[in-house]
Amino acid sequence: PALAIDPPAFDFGLTRVGEASSMRFFDLSNRGDETVVVAPLAVSEEAADRFLLVEDRCSSATLEPEDRCRFAVVFQPATPGRAFGSLAARTLNGAAVASTAFEGEGEGTILIEIPTLSEWGLALFALLVAAAGAVALRGRTAG
Repeated sequence: PALAIDPPAFDFGLTRVGEASSMRFFDLSNRGDETVVVAPLAVSEEAADRFLLVEDRCSSATLEPEDRCRFAVVFQPATPGRAFGSLAARTLNGAAVASTAFEGEGEGTILIEIPTLSEWGLALFALLVAAAGAVALRGRTAG
């Protein structure tokens, strides 16, 4: 048996952090002369949080010789910078393997919520009230 994935590699390019790229479709083909059953597909573990398998018509599919099936992947970066991943397709009996490599770049900055001035003021007020209460209690117990 012989499996092949087309394209064998794909660069998703720039994608804003927190957003998803458009779907990229891949074809998995049986180029051998025997019928095969495809094992469940999965993106490489180290990249599964950035490259998502969003459409899968290949897992558990039976492919006759020259048949093909399709799957789709999106890139969804959580942080800025370059990311790499892969997906390996195997026959259920492990006799054939094909793989494709992914890369993409997360673009943008990570947003951090900073409390507003009124939220800081409310927190400071609560702290002052608590401190004043502690001073008042200390004064009552000292006398």
